[in-house]
Amino acid sequence: MAPTARTGGGAVVYVSLDGDTFAPFGEFSGRSTMGYTTTDCGPAGTTLSVDLSESAGQLSSVSTPLAASGVSLCAVRTPGGLLEFLSYTTATLTGPNRYNLTGLYRGLYGTFTVDLPLGSRFLSLGSGAVFEEVLPAQLVSRALYFEFPSSNPVGGGAQLLSETTIYSYTPLGSSVVPGLFPVAVVQDDRMPAETGEAARRGSNDPLESH
Repeated sequence: MAPTARTGGGAVVYVSLDGDTFAPFGEFSGRSTMGYTTTDCGPAGTTLSVDLSESAGQLSSVSTPLAASGVSLCAVRTPGGLLEFLSYTTATLTGPNRYNLTGLYRGLYGTFTVDLPLGSRFLSLGSGAVFEEVLPAQLVSRALYFEFPSSNPVGGGAQLLSETTIYSYTPLGSSVVPGLFPVAVVQDDRMPAETGEAARRGSNDPLESH
Protein backbone atom coordinates (compact mmCIF):
# COMPACT_ATOMS: atom_id res chain seq x y z
CA MET A 1 0.00 0.00 0.00
CA ALA A 2 1.30 3.46 -0.86
CA PRO A 3 -0.90 6.51 -0.11
CA THR A 4 -0.10 9.73 -1.94
CA ALA A 5 -2.08 12.34 0.00
CA ARG A 6 0.29 15.01 1.30
CA THR A 7 -1.69 15.69 4.48
CA GLY A 8 -3.30 12.30 5.22
CA GLY A 9 -2.36 10.47 8.39
CA GLY A 10 -2.77 6.89 7.26
CA ALA A 11 -5.25 4.10 6.72
CA VAL A 12 -6.37 0.68 7.90
CA VAL A 13 -5.86 -2.06 5.31
CA TYR A 14 -8.86 -4.37 4.88
CA VAL A 15 -8.76 -7.52 2.74
CA SER A 16 -11.43 -9.87 1.40
CA LEU A 17 -11.45 -13.12 -0.56
CA ASP A 18 -14.92 -12.62 -2.01
CA GLY A 19 -15.33 -8.83 -2.29
CA ASP A 20 -18.13 -8.81 0.30
CA THR A 21 -16.71 -9.70 3.72
CA PHE A 22 -13.66 -7.65 4.74
CA ALA A 23 -11.30 -8.07 7.69
CA PRO A 24 -8.51 -5.77 8.92
CA PHE A 25 -5.10 -6.82 7.61
CA GLY A 26 -2.87 -4.08 9.01
CA GLU A 27 -2.38 -0.33 9.44
CA PHE A 28 -0.40 2.23 7.48
CA SER A 29 0.80 5.69 8.53
CA GLY A 30 2.82 8.26 6.66
CA ARG A 31 3.24 9.12 3.00
CA SER A 32 4.85 7.14 0.21
CA THR A 33 7.30 8.41 -2.41
CA MET A 34 5.50 7.65 -5.64
CA GLY A 35 4.50 9.03 -9.02
CA TYR A 36 4.74 7.98 -12.65
CA THR A 37 7.26 7.69 -15.48
CA THR A 38 7.48 10.58 -17.92
CA THR A 39 9.22 8.82 -20.83
CA ASP A 40 9.46 5.29 -22.18
CA CYS A 41 12.23 3.09 -20.78
CA GLY A 42 12.68 -0.08 -22.84
CA PRO A 43 13.91 -3.47 -21.58
CA ALA A 44 17.49 -2.35 -22.25
CA GLY A 45 16.87 1.25 -21.12
CA THR A 46 19.50 2.96 -18.97
CA THR A 47 17.52 6.03 -17.79
CA LEU A 48 14.20 6.05 -15.95
CA SER A 49 12.51 9.48 -15.82
CA VAL A 50 9.89 9.99 -13.10
CA ASP A 51 7.55 12.69 -11.81
CA LEU A 52 6.86 12.51 -8.05
CA SER A 53 4.77 15.69 -7.80
CA GLU A 54 1.66 13.88 -6.52
CA SER A 55 3.53 12.82 -3.37
CA ALA A 56 5.98 15.76 -3.21
CA GLY A 57 8.58 12.98 -3.36
CA GLN A 58 12.33 13.38 -3.24
CA LEU A 59 15.06 10.90 -4.18
CA SER A 60 18.77 10.79 -3.36
CA SER A 61 21.68 9.19 -5.15
CA VAL A 62 23.42 6.20 -3.55
CA SER A 63 26.77 4.47 -4.03
CA THR A 64 27.15 1.63 -6.50
CA PRO A 65 27.44 -1.03 -3.74
CA LEU A 66 24.27 0.26 -2.07
CA ALA A 67 22.37 0.29 -5.36
CA ALA A 68 23.53 -3.27 -6.04
CA SER A 69 22.21 -4.28 -2.62
CA GLY A 70 18.77 -2.83 -3.34
CA VAL A 71 18.94 0.14 -0.96
CA SER A 72 17.36 2.36 -3.66
CA LEU A 73 14.85 -0.35 -4.63
CA CYS A 74 11.82 0.80 -6.64
CA ALA A 75 8.74 -0.88 -8.05
CA VAL A 76 7.40 0.11 -11.46
CA ARG A 77 4.08 -1.20 -12.78
CA THR A 78 3.14 -0.68 -16.41
CA PRO A 79 -0.36 0.36 -17.56
CA GLY A 80 -0.76 -3.25 -18.68
CA GLY A 81 -0.03 -4.56 -15.18
CA LEU A 82 3.55 -5.84 -15.57
CA LEU A 83 5.77 -5.31 -12.53
CA GLU A 84 9.51 -4.73 -12.43
CA PHE A 85 11.72 -4.20 -9.38
CA LEU A 86 14.82 -2.10 -10.02
CA SER A 87 17.30 0.04 -8.17
CA TYR A 88 19.25 3.12 -9.23
CA THR A 89 22.60 4.70 -8.46
CA THR A 90 22.16 8.35 -9.47
CA ALA A 91 19.06 10.53 -9.07
CA THR A 92 19.40 13.74 -11.10
CA LEU A 93 16.85 16.48 -10.37
CA THR A 94 15.37 17.77 -13.65
CA GLY A 95 12.52 19.89 -12.25
CA PRO A 96 10.31 20.15 -9.15
CA ASN A 97 9.97 16.56 -7.89
CA ARG A 98 11.19 15.24 -11.26
CA TYR A 99 14.22 12.97 -11.63
CA ASN A 100 16.29 11.04 -14.14
CA LEU A 101 17.43 7.79 -12.55
CA THR A 102 20.59 6.18 -13.98
CA GLY A 103 23.03 3.43 -13.05
CA LEU A 104 20.05 1.07 -13.05
CA TYR A 105 19.99 -2.48 -11.70
CA ARG A 106 16.98 -3.99 -13.43
CA GLY A 107 14.87 -7.11 -13.19
CA LEU A 108 15.52 -7.61 -9.48
CA TYR A 109 13.89 -10.07 -7.07
CA GLY A 110 12.80 -12.47 -9.78
CA THR A 111 11.04 -9.92 -11.99
CA PHE A 112 11.67 -9.56 -15.72
CA THR A 113 13.03 -6.43 -17.37
CA VAL A 114 10.12 -5.12 -19.41
CA ASP A 115 9.24 -2.05 -21.43
CA LEU A 116 8.25 0.68 -18.98
CA PRO A 117 6.12 3.10 -21.02
CA LEU A 118 5.25 6.67 -20.21
CA GLY A 119 2.65 6.73 -17.44
CA SER A 120 3.86 3.61 -15.62
CA ARG A 121 3.30 3.81 -11.86
CA PHE A 122 6.46 4.33 -9.79
CA LEU A 123 6.98 3.58 -6.09
CA SER A 124 10.23 4.04 -4.17
CA LEU A 125 10.71 1.27 -1.62
CA GLY A 126 13.92 2.84 -0.33
CA SER A 127 12.32 6.12 0.80
CA GLY A 128 8.94 7.19 2.13
CA ALA A 129 6.49 4.90 3.90
CA VAL A 130 5.24 1.59 2.48
CA PHE A 131 2.87 -1.01 3.94
CA GLU A 132 4.51 -4.43 3.69
CA GLU A 133 3.22 -7.89 4.53
CA VAL A 134 4.28 -11.35 3.40
CA LEU A 135 1.56 -12.87 1.24
CA PRO A 136 0.65 -16.46 2.17
CA ALA A 137 1.60 -18.78 -0.68
CA GLN A 138 -1.93 -20.17 -0.95
CA LEU A 139 -3.22 -16.74 -2.02
CA VAL A 140 -0.98 -16.51 -5.09
CA SER A 141 -3.07 -16.43 -8.31
CA ARG A 142 -6.24 -15.81 -6.30
CA ALA A 143 -8.27 -12.62 -6.64
CA LEU A 144 -8.03 -10.43 -3.54
CA TYR A 145 -10.07 -7.34 -2.67
CA PHE A 146 -8.87 -4.39 -0.61
CA GLU A 147 -10.32 -1.28 1.04
CA PHE A 148 -8.33 1.51 2.68
CA PRO A 149 -10.43 3.70 5.03
CA SER A 150 -8.17 6.63 5.88
CA SER A 151 -7.77 8.90 8.91
CA ASN A 152 -6.36 12.36 9.51
CA PRO A 153 -2.80 13.07 10.76
CA VAL A 154 -3.84 12.74 14.42
CA GLY A 155 -5.72 9.49 13.88
CA GLY A 156 -9.25 10.91 13.86
CA GLY A 157 -11.94 11.30 11.22
CA ALA A 158 -11.65 7.71 10.03
CA GLN A 159 -13.72 6.79 6.99
CA LEU A 160 -16.34 4.06 7.05
CA LEU A 161 -15.83 1.02 4.85
CA SER A 162 -19.02 1.96 3.03
CA GLU A 163 -17.34 5.22 2.01
CA THR A 164 -14.26 3.69 0.41
CA THR A 165 -13.48 2.15 -2.96
CA ILE A 166 -12.92 -1.60 -3.37
CA TYR A 167 -9.74 -2.49 -5.27
CA SER A 168 -9.15 -5.94 -6.73
CA TYR A 169 -5.72 -7.49 -7.34
CA THR A 170 -4.51 -10.97 -8.32
CA PRO A 171 -0.93 -11.60 -7.14
CA LEU A 172 1.34 -13.69 -9.35
CA GLY A 173 4.66 -15.44 -8.88
CA SER A 174 6.40 -15.95 -5.54
CA SER A 175 6.29 -13.69 -2.49
CA VAL A 176 9.17 -11.46 -1.38
CA VAL A 177 9.93 -11.18 2.34
CA PRO A 178 10.08 -7.44 3.23
CA GLY A 179 12.49 -8.09 6.12
CA LEU A 180 15.18 -9.14 3.63
CA PHE A 181 15.49 -5.58 2.22
CA PRO A 182 18.17 -4.54 1.63
CA VAL A 183 20.21 -7.63 0.76
CA ALA A 184 22.44 -8.62 -2.11
CA VAL A 185 20.12 -9.10 -5.04
CA VAL A 186 20.01 -12.65 -6.37
CA GLN A 187 17.89 -13.64 -9.35
CA ASP A 188 15.34 -16.40 -8.87
CA ASP A 189 15.37 -18.19 -12.21
CA ARG A 190 12.55 -20.50 -11.20
CA MET A 191 9.61 -18.13 -10.80
CA PRO A 192 9.29 -14.56 -12.16
CA ALA A 193 6.97 -12.29 -10.22
CA GLU A 194 5.23 -11.19 -13.40
CA THR A 195 5.30 -12.42 -16.98
CA GLY A 196 4.31 -10.88 -20.27
CA GLU A 197 5.09 -10.58 -23.95
CA ALA A 198 8.53 -9.29 -24.90
CA ALA A 199 9.71 -9.78 -21.31
CA ARG A 200 13.20 -10.96 -20.50
CA ARG A 201 15.06 -11.50 -17.26
CA GLY A 202 17.43 -8.72 -16.31
CA SER A 203 21.06 -8.73 -15.25
CA ASN A 204 22.41 -7.81 -11.84
CA ASP A 205 24.97 -5.58 -13.52
CA PRO A 206 24.06 -1.89 -13.78
CA LEU A 207 23.01 -0.66 -17.19
CA GLU A 208 25.16 2.18 -18.41
CA SER A 209 24.46 4.68 -21.14
CA HIS A 210 26.55 4.49 -24.31
